[in-house]
Amino acid sequence: MDFLSFIKNEFFRPLSTLIIPGGIAFAPWAILIALNNQSILDLVKTNNGIVITIFLSLSLVIGMLLEDLGSRIELLCDGCLYKRDPEAENRWFNYLKLELKDEVIGQRYLRTLLVRLKFELAILPSITISFIGFCILNTHINLWESSSLVIAGSLVAILDLYLGYEIWQSVQNLDMVRELIIESKEESNANKED
Repeated sequence: MDFLSFIKNEFFRPLSTLIIPGGIAFAPWAILIALNNQSILDLVKTNNGIVITIFLSLSLVIGMLLEDLGSRIELLCDGCLYKRDPEAENRWFNYLKLELKDEVIGQRYLRTLLVRLKFELAILPSITISFIGFCILNTHINLWESSSLVIAGSLVAILDLYLGYEIWQSVQNLDMVRELIIESKEESNANKED
């Protein structure tokens, strides 16, 4: 892997799995805090750099908390997968024990799937937390009518259901790719013995 690809991956993963979900969850709450605290509102007007740094830092922290929550969701999905396919747990442990000198193409794909899963796991609660924040914000500044909030709430529920489905698909896809990587390693070992 070249250095530029490494930097892109190392920047993209925390951005997509921590900062963006954390920012989405925190944004309405930050507005609510600013609107109810004149000193923070003054800080926003005079020191944008400090405010952006604080917002990004808090978004990162919230993103980490969301990632932990996402890990709990992932454990539930894994439990369902293991009940449906008892061999899936063995494949996971066998995959963790693999020693590969040369990277299998499937490993790059596995990393891509994992970043996508981590994003899905973090964004699912993030959207719901953000919507709750916007509902509370609406009680203070009355931007939206009740019917608009009901429609938005319905869309959030549909999006959450869709993300739940996508999370389940990602968990199954990760298991399938791990199985292929294990098979590849076993075939490689069998060819060396011949």
